[in-house]
Amino acid sequence: KGDAQAHSNCYYYCTYDGDVYCCADDSRPIPKSHDNHDGSCPEEEDQMCKSSGIFLRPKKPKVAKTSGSIQLADDNGKLLQSCASDGYCKEDERCCASKCARKHVCLKSLKKEGSDDAEAENRE
Repeated sequence: KGDAQAHSNCYYYCTYDGDVYCCADDSRPIPKSHDNHDGSCPEEEDQMCKSSGIFLRPKKPKVAKTSGSIQLADDNGKLLQSCASDGYCKEDERCCASKCARKHVCLKSLKKEGSDDAEAENRE
């Protein structure tokens, strides 16, 4: 839609919910490694879509607001760049399918069970 350059040199195509899209093009360098980062992707049903970012729905309903939630991404999902692998993401992120972005984007990776409280305190 008016951005003809966006898909000019697509390196990787991905699918989300049956839709094919360019998830990596020449607008960003190809990462040296496509290896998986530590942790896991948040389940799509656990993602809360807010205008201020994507948040993890708390397992135990402590507060109704997002104050007790872990922020998975800093921006509205639709504005996030897509990714083809974890190599496009920061070390503490994974390239995950997101219902908020309707594509694969870099989201904060989740540690193994039992580290939720530590993870929330490590936010900066």
